[in-house]
Amino acid sequence: MDLETFRLLVKGVIPVGTVLQNPGGGTSIIKSLTNRAISYKRLSSTINVSFRVLFDAYNNFKGKKVLTNDLKSYKPSIYDSKKGGHDCNCTFLFMVLCRLPLVVEIEGRGVKGSPFFVNIPK
Repeated sequence: MDLETFRLLVKGVIPVGTVLQNPGGGTSIIKSLTNRAISYKRLSSTINVSFRVLFDAYNNFKGKKVLTNDLKSYKPSIYDSKKGGHDCNCTFLFMVLCRLPLVVEIEGRGVKGSPFFVNIPK
């Protein structure tokens, strides 16, 4: 799959207004979709993440088990709140991949010793 196919798939399956149930509780609501990025509301924050970032993470971890901690190490400026990113982007990526459906389910409890993770088929 290429970036454009990924972008079109996301836009077709997850339109503006879609409410995603976060695995740790609460929701993420899709606020806007442009050709470049997707914007979602989580609690009182509106977060923007580019399709390229989501697509690159999907490709990087294809065929592997990926934990939230792996994403934070991979691109801290995107996935780690302590390093300029947003922790919410980790589970957001997982929820997007589940909706497409490029992964089966989000596993783990989202706590130390049992982080959220997905298995991304090759």
